[in-house]
Amino acid sequence: MTSPASFRAVGVLVDIGDALWPGVSALPQMACAGFAGLMIRLALGSVGQRWVATYHHTMAYILLPVTAFAITRVIAGNIALSLGMIGALSIVRFRNPVRNPFELVIYFALVTVGVAMSAEPALGLVLGIFVVLVVYGVAVYERLARSRDRSPFVPSFTEGQASHSVVVRAGHRVEDLDHSEFMVQRLDDLDSDECSYVLNFRAREDLDAVLAILEVPEIRTELRSVETRIGQSPS
Repeated sequence: MTSPASFRAVGVLVDIGDALWPGVSALPQMACAGFAGLMIRLALGSVGQRWVATYHHTMAYILLPVTAFAITRVIAGNIALSLGMIGALSIVRFRNPVRNPFELVIYFALVTVGVAMSAEPALGLVLGIFVVLVVYGVAVYERLARSRDRSPFVPSFTEGQASHSVVVRAGHRVEDLDHSEFMVQRLDDLDSDECSYVLNFRAREDLDAVLAILEVPEIRTELRSVETRIGQSPS
């Protein structure tokens, strides 16, 4: 015969199961939110955005959608709790400056993926896939443009990409460098007529092409020095 203590133990286990079930049932959606963030992180890293390759960025991209999902799930249907959560989040906020507007947009996208995953899981997953497709689409467009000797984007030293540069000192102005689309700085010495150029490149092929131009004898006789930095921006 089953004792009353056994019934109480079973009742306690049932209560614990009922209390844990909402969290357990949310695990698949939380995993999808984290996976969507990881997909975005891997997509950005694979197209040369090296600033996302750190441990901290990787973990942030995985955990930020999951955190947004959990917050949205907790405050859903509770106005008082949602107002309190807004006040708490206004205190605990990002205090480290972002590198560029694109990084801020990605953070908003990660938060939106988590929120959408809580309200409509399919929408959150589709949003993550859409961001990945946009990243790869722009990378393909840039590659096609470069295959036609076009540079669709201006180099930016804050993107965290490998930036190749050349610093040239010449006895006179070099016409080929004056009209180069890669020139970012020119310094003219009015006393000695010397001229210094700083050129920056996103692609190694563009760097090699300019170095080939500098090897032309007519131009080389005007050069004082050529400093090449591989994978670095001008200091």
